[in-house]
Amino acid sequence: FKGGVARTLHLSAYLFALLERAKALNTRIRVLVIDADLEAPGLTYWNRLERQQARVSFTDFLEIWHYPPSEPEKTLSWFADQVRKVPKSHGNALWYVLPACLDDRELLDIPVLPEHLARNARDPWEYGNAIHRLGMALDADYVLVDLRSGLSEISAPLLFDPRIQRIVVTTIAEQSVSGVRLVLE
Repeated sequence: FKGGVARTLHLSAYLFALLERAKALNTRIRVLVIDADLEAPGLTYWNRLERQQARVSFTDFLEIWHYPPSEPEKTLSWFADQVRKVPKSHGNALWYVLPACLDDRELLDIPVLPEHLARNARDPWEYGNAIHRLGMALDADYVLVDLRSGLSEISAPLLFDPRIQRIVVTTIAEQSVSGVRLVLE
């Protein structure tokens, strides 16, 4: 519910703990990490420093899911193939980062927002379904999503989807405590 509480840092720590655990158990896993924080895309910036970035972004995914140029399965398969081109590895684990954007200017003019997917009359959980299907197309065992703070059009559909395991990172500031209490209730 508040910026600057280290959600991105906690997600990264969780990811690397998961990768280390898989390595220690000599277990193969695949992880998709999505930077869905379109206001402060920290994972995207970290990933750019490595100069190894996917050629597609989260904003691209929202657009292609909402307006597929061809059959949905072919579109999803193509998108997963683009993400798969830039794997990262750690022991037996593979992980992929889907950046929020490829260029910061994209954040100023996003053609399709999560709210367009979330307001689907047929299925109120369409946004979560889209992310789940992308994870399945990548054969991911885990999908970690870095959300922005608050009950935004981006975070609310995932925070309230009962099928999704959530990890809430907060502070003891009244704003944060009240917001987390509201979400948990």
